[in-house]
Amino acid sequence: MSLNADVTALVDALKHPMAKEITALRTLILSAHRGLGENVKWNSPNFAVGADDRITLRIQPIKHIQIIFHHGVRPGNVKMRPIADAAGLLAWKGAERAVLEIPTPADLKKHRRAIAALVKNWVDATT
Repeated sequence: MSLNADVTALVDALKHPMAKEITALRTLILSAHRGLGENVKWNSPNFAVGADDRITLRIQPIKHIQIIFHHGVRPGNVKMRPIADAAGLLAWKGAERAVLEIPTPADLKKHRRAIAALVKNWVDATT
């Protein structure tokens, strides 16, 4: 597992007040599932299995971080809420998309294990 240099350059250029947490979150996401790779999509860190995007960080506007869990819509193959969320961290935006908001560094630290489990379960459920 290694961080993508293009994503690192993007985060560095933004001078985001939570840059340290963004880097920690990138490492956490990549470590949570061996099948994930990292790239830039929509001017943000993005995580994919091969060519299939699964998770994107929303880091702008620069006030918090959001983790967007998503997958392509496949007719007949979309389940509502394909993973369990025991910690209640996900806000569901449709059958194929959920958002987890991280407003402060303390929230990332507090929910680190739950986030890793959600990442692993999401990738497993949507690939």
